[in-house]
Amino acid sequence: MRILVVAASTEASAVAKGLRSGGHDVWMVEDETGARAVRAERPVDLAIVATSEVSDQPLSVIRTLLASGRRPYVLLLHPSLPDEFIVRALEAGADADLKSPVTSQYLAARLGAVERRSALPPHAEGQRPLSLPPADDHARMGLPSRMPGAARISPSLIPGVGPLSGAAGSTTWSTAAEQMADAASRFLALPVGWDSLTASESASSVAVGIVLLDAQQHLELRIALGADPPSARALAVHLFGADGEDLGPDVMNELANILMGTLKTSFAGEGLTFTSGLPIEIPAEEVLRPSAPYQVQEALLFTLAEARLVVHIALRARANQLVVTSGLREGMVLAKHVFHPRGMLLVDAGTRLSQHTVERMMATLPGQYRIEVSTA
Repeated sequence: MRILVVAASTEASAVAKGLRSGGHDVWMVEDETGARAVRAERPVDLAIVATSEVSDQPLSVIRTLLASGRRPYVLLLHPSLPDEFIVRALEAGADADLKSPVTSQYLAARLGAVERRSALPPHAEGQRPLSLPPADDHARMGLPSRMPGAARISPSLIPGVGPLSGAAGSTTWSTAAEQMADAASRFLALPVGWDSLTASESASSVAVGIVLLDAQQHLELRIALGADPPSARALAVHLFGADGEDLGPDVMNELANILMGTLKTSFAGEGLTFTSGLPIEIPAEEVLRPSAPYQVQEALLFTLAEARLVVHIALRARANQLVVTSGLREGMVLAKHVFHPRGMLLVDAGTRLSQHTVERMMATLPGQYRIEVSTA
């Protein structure tokens, strides 16, 4: 891997030395001018920007690294700087931050994650490639040509909102693209590559969305998928054979469920319990432009042979509501346990209400009994 380390410190020198000993090509510069010179001469896969203080200099370096040419993966290495500064670095284009000091084992693991963000691998033996017309650009989907600028759609963490900051800073969120691409590859029996997407428009396409709620932490996670009709149809034919011509929307629904289950399980391992609904068809423009505001979001382009799949994931904080029993409806998620009038546990917190459960609660509880829920 070709790695650029930008810093003038003993620790940065040690990091560069360790990377070289691991067989990587490493260039080390002290400042933005040096970074610009290296980028002008050669492509870089990974850039590590090290800083020990809050200043505009590392942010300027990050912007310089992303200004032209092939986009490197950018890590901000720091001892323990304030969240507000980390947010500014992410908004400048950094992909992740890394707390120092860092062990060689941990750094090697992070490099492995970066290397997995490579281009679409070759077809494995026995895998049947899709047969589609050439799709060398994004025009079929109404998307502009991919630009080498910042990959993320301006993540913005709200200061003081612990659960949202925790979810956005979790391992699950930082590795969501890899996890989803791997899950899609297993489901489709096709190699799936991915890249970040800078885009603002989506053409008419097959589009589905699914919303997950953690009512106890006041969080909402949204996953949306969009594909042009030829891509959706080709995926269906790949899975079901010639009879799958009209099953494109069904494949999109199944993919949404697969990706949802992957992130839901991963978040559960970090203490966030999301309850999911069902995928629903959404307007194509809402894949990248959800109707509700999300504080943290990322857009991705999955490539499957010549098929293209836009994946948008987003997080937001949302307030729970108190409703009376008579106001319950299917799809709501309970924020707290609900007890029978005699004190027995009736329904667990985190349950997404089915129509049957709503009817049972209405029959069991007084009509004006107040229940805390997160609505679908």
